Amino acid sequence: MARARILLRVEHLEASLSFYRDQLGWGRTPGHIRELKVPTEDGYTLVYWEELFPSHDEILDMFGSGAGELERSIRDLSEARLSLSEHPGKWSIREHVLHVVDLELVTMHKVKFALAEPGRTYQGNAFQPDDWQLGLAYSERTIADEVLLFRAARQHVLGLCKHLPGAMSRTIRTPHREESVAQLLKMMGGHASHHVRAIHRIREQNGI
Repeated sequence: MARARILLRVEHLEASLSFYRDQLGWGRTPGHIRELKVPTEDGYTLVYWEELFPSHDEILDMFGSGAGELERSIRDLSEARLSLSEHPGKWSIREHVLHVVDLELVTMHKVKFALAEPGRTYQGNAFQPDDWQLGLAYSERTIADEVLLFRAARQHVLGLCKHLPGAMSRTIRTPHREESVAQLLKMMGGHASHHVRAIHRIREQNGI
C-alpha cells in the first residue's frame, strides 16, 4: 500500500513537472542556469535546474554588462535607503554592493595569473564573505568609489581578454581543479547578477 502511494505521488509529480515545463516554461538566469520551480501538495517547492554553457563571446557580453546593471540597481537611492534589507539580519543593499566588489577583486587576482602565466598552479586563501563583511565594516561605508572601482576592474579585464590571443581558454591550476578564464568570468558575472537581483527585490519590497 505504501509503495502504491509513493508511485502515485511520483506520477503526480511528473505530471505537474510536465505542466509547468509546457505551460510556464523555465526561469532563466542569462548565461548561467535555467530553473523550473514546482510547488508540491505539502507546501514545498521543488527546484530543478541545469547549468548553461554560453560561448566565450556571450560570456564577455554578459561580463561587460555587469557594471551597468549594478549601477542601475542602486540609482537614486539615498544613504538611508542603501541600508534597507530584505529581512532583519539579512544584508542591506549597501552590503550586497560591497560584497560584490570584494569578490570581484579577489577573483580577478586568479584571472590575472591565468592570463599572465597560463597553466600556473595558484594557491589562495578561502574567501569568507561574513568575515569580510564584519572586518571591512560594510554596514558603515559609502559605496560610490567602490561602484566606480567595479566598472574600472571590469573594463580592465575585458580589455585584456580582447587583446590577448586565446585569453578565454587560458587556465590556472588550483589544488582542486583547473579553471579557465572563461569559467572565472562566467562565475563573476553570475555572482554579481545574483546580488543585483537581491537588490531589486529589496527595492520592490520597499516600493522604491
